[in-house]
Amino acid sequence: MWSKKEKLALFAILLALAVFSRFIPHLWNATFVNAGTLLVASRLGFKKLVIVFPLLALFVSDLFLGFYNLAVLLVVYASFAFVGLIGIWLHSRRNSLSIAILAAFFASTFFFISTNAAVWAFTDLYNSSLNGLLDSLLAGLPFYRNMLVFDILYTLSGFLAFDLLEKRVFKKRGAWNLSH
Repeated sequence: MWSKKEKLALFAILLALAVFSRFIPHLWNATFVNAGTLLVASRLGFKKLVIVFPLLALFVSDLFLGFYNLAVLLVVYASFAFVGLIGIWLHSRRNSLSIAILAAFFASTFFFISTNAAVWAFTDLYNSSLNGLLDSLLAGLPFYRNMLVFDILYTLSGFLAFDLLEKRVFKKRGAWNLSH
């Protein structure tokens, strides 16, 4: 098992990666925030900090990138925070990579639907009809594709990296046990 000090260090590293991923050149919505949130919950078991993780990553980076429509911003933040709840559910299934990929898929899909609905509801970009909502969802498909692909890749990479790290660290300590 990770010590509390090791968990906090890993939390800080994952947070730095999430913030950094929003600053480096990247495809729209192809950041490490969702994957980092899933890792914090499922691998570090930080149930209390799992909601804080994405909010902190977003807030710190938005201080420099800029804020936007408050209602849409709140939905974006809430959507990322919801991923923390998915991660908490994932914690009890931490050894299942296929479940982690499914969680990343669900996180991306939830974000896509909720944030595009928010843009439709809280901005003047689309008319207020059902057609306007569909237009908003259609316009968001390229962003969804990027987020989905990279959330799955980052989650898969993160879970595999944690598995390798745990095997090395716990093997050195003589405490490796597959049930952990």
